[in-house]
Amino acid sequence: MTKASATKFILGVTNEPAKEDDKRIASIFSQYAKKDETQDTLDRDEFLLFYYTAANTKIASVHENLENMFIRTDLKKYSEVTEETSYLKEQMPRLTISSNQDQFNKLIELLNRNDDASIDVWNLIRSLSTNQELYKQVLEFSKARASVVDTIDWDKFFGESSIFMQIYVLEIIEELLEAG
Repeated sequence: MTKASATKFILGVTNEPAKEDDKRIASIFSQYAKKDETQDTLDRDEFLLFYYTAANTKIASVHENLENMFIRTDLKKYSEVTEETSYLKEQMPRLTISSNQDQFNKLIELLNRNDDASIDVWNLIRSLSTNQELYKQVLEFSKARASVVDTIDWDKFFGESSIFMQIYVLEIIEELLEAG
C-alpha cells in the first residue's frame, strides 16, 4: 500500500477525504512500514498487522469501517447476502389469516366496532389476500338473490351496516371488472 492508496482506503472506510500528508496516514506508515526504510509503502503483512491491531484495540471503529464498505460484521458483503427463507403461498400470513374464516370474521367484528382501532384493522384487512368466502358471495350474488325469482336485491347486496365492508365489497367488484 502506498500513501496514495492509503488516502483511497481512508476515504473508502470512513467516507472522509484524506491527503497523503494526513496525520492518520503518517502514523500508520511510521508505525507499521518496517521493511521500507523510506516508509513510503506498506507490504501486505504490515497492512494486516495494522488492521489486526486496530481490530483488537478499536473494534467499534473497525465495525463502522466495515459498515461504510457495505460489509457485515460477519465479513459477508450485504450484496451477497440473500434471505434464506422461502415460504409456500399457503404459509404466508396474508393468505392464512384471510382464508381462516373465523379469524377473518373476528377482524370484521373489530372493524364494525367503529372505534379508534377500526382504521388499523381496516388497513390490516386491506393488506391481506381477498377473503375467498366474500369473494365467492360477490361473484355469485349469493346474499342478494331472491329465493323464488332470479333477481338481484341490491339493498341486500350493498346493505352492509359497515362502511368498511361496503368498500371491501366494492373493491372486490372493481377487481372483477378489471379482470374482465
